[in-house]
Amino acid sequence: MLTMSELDALIDAYPDLKPALPRMRLSFARQARPFHLWPAMKLLSEGQPCGAFHAVLSGTLQVGAPAEPGEGPPLYSVQRGDFCPVTIGCLLGQAPFPVQAVAFTQVRGVAIDRRFFLALVQNVPAFRLSVFRAVAERVVQWAQPAPAWPNVRLTPGRLATRAAVGAAR
Repeated sequence: MLTMSELDALIDAYPDLKPALPRMRLSFARQARPFHLWPAMKLLSEGQPCGAFHAVLSGTLQVGAPAEPGEGPPLYSVQRGDFCPVTIGCLLGQAPFPVQAVAFTQVRGVAIDRRFFLALVQNVPAFRLSVFRAVAERVVQWAQPAPAWPNVRLTPGRLATRAAVGAAR
């Protein structure tokens, strides 16, 4: 159950929820719960059911494929006021979480139950637009071609030479 100060912090981070307050204040208090993570704590694991939207009020989550710390970059980070497009996809599609979400820093947030989140998307036009805009921006970002490396052609001969030099070290 959310306190009034937690609800105020949620509205401050996600201002498009403000129009829902007058008629949904009690629902927020009942169907949303605070969460707190320390660095390296998992919020969601690969294959886990995605039953809530996790609104980040402070700190940074990293979302990506499971890996040991320091192995490979995350797909993206989620910070205060951000929407996680993978979570949105899982909530809308009723799919399990395909990657993991791990606290990079200390994270404070509010978990909003899936059914209540869907009601907010349906009934609060400004919030719905923010959710869809965030997902659209991420899809467009992911669709951008990788930067080209100018004047570098890795032919099989060059690859073999580089492999031999690397093995000799």
